[in-house]
Amino acid sequence: MISEWLPSFRFVAHRGGRGEGWPVENTLAAFEEARRRGAVAIEFDVRTSAEGEVMVAHDVDLWRVGADRRRVCSLTRAELEGLPLRDGSSRIPSLEAVVAWANEHRIAMNCELKHDVPSRRRLAKHAAKILAEARVPLLVSSFDPVTLALFAREAPAVPRAQLTEHAQGVERDVIHRFAKPPLVQVVHPEYVEIDEAFVARAKERGLVIGTWTVNTPARAAALLRMGVDYVITDDVGAMASVPLT
Repeated sequence: MISEWLPSFRFVAHRGGRGEGWPVENTLAAFEEARRRGAVAIEFDVRTSAEGEVMVAHDVDLWRVGADRRRVCSLTRAELEGLPLRDGSSRIPSLEAVVAWANEHRIAMNCELKHDVPSRRRLAKHAAKILAEARVPLLVSSFDPVTLALFAREAPAVPRAQLTEHAQGVERDVIHRFAKPPLVQVVHPEYVEIDEAFVARAKERGLVIGTWTVNTPARAAALLRMGVDYVITDDVGAMASVPLT
């Protein structure tokens, strides 16, 4: 399935999109705006509701997107879907709704499994069942190797990506040492982690490289020239000026 994920694109819309003029991130409105600006692949985050339904949300609580202090895992799917977000019109979608939207519009999906959830096993199991309905290129990612291993048991054919960030320090270095097939086929380091030596090591292991979050065309172009396969960005439209070679 990794051949289906790449090389059909160089840019992935981070949470659909973020910034001035964007709908609330991780909503169908944000994904639709990304598609309007040229996106052919989206990235989004999932965690579980009170009854274990898989919902599309990045943060543990709803304050940043909905001015609500409650935790996602404390509310039911119906409550989350009915909660107005900060723009007054968007709602938190279920994973089923995003899969249906992506299938309809032929948009590739990078689904990040959050690990600060009541049960990583339950999230992995339920997400795998829903993502089995995808008819588009699909990648599952996580910062947590255990979560990726749990998902691999449920859906071994779906390619997986190991996320890291520079602030992890020694933990990041250990994770990169063990990030290789068969556990993962892709790595998603923060862009500041990447240099020519990193690219060479990853390629030697047969890994695909995607990086986040890149919001300037010049930086995106430099990373692609270095050998990065694609970049995850808050505004895919802003990347139109990046040369093809």
